Amino acid sequence: DFQKKSPHGALKSDAAEFSDAFSEACSCLVELSSMPKYNNISCDDQLADEDMDKLPPWLQGLLICCMLPSSSISSTSTSVQLSAVSTLVELASTLSSVRATHAKSKADERGAGSVMVTMEPLLTPGQL
Repeated sequence: DFQKKSPHGALKSDAAEFSDAFSEACSCLVELSSMPKYNNISCDDQLADEDMDKLPPWLQGLLICCMLPSSSISSTSTSVQLSAVSTLVELASTLSSVRATHAKSKADERGAGSVMVTMEPLLTPGQL
């Protein structure tokens, strides 16, 4: 049995009914990571307050799904794995883009009392 020997585990046979829901949840993570936020505090100040060494449970689950073994019986594990990997790539890309934009705008500091519109990705540089 491949499922018993796999060090990463495998999806249960009834997981196919949740594949679409997982894909939608992945899309929601990307959308949430791309939402604008209006604030007076810079993104760097907020990231400094967070513990960046720990991976949140949602990210741990996403990483586990990225490493699912393929199954010749069902395409469900492949679908879940592709959704997880593409989500992780999009989240990392969003983080990279936000950091580059933030670095560019740092030279163009605004005066006190101005409101910044930023994107604050779910991933932090320490988690990446």
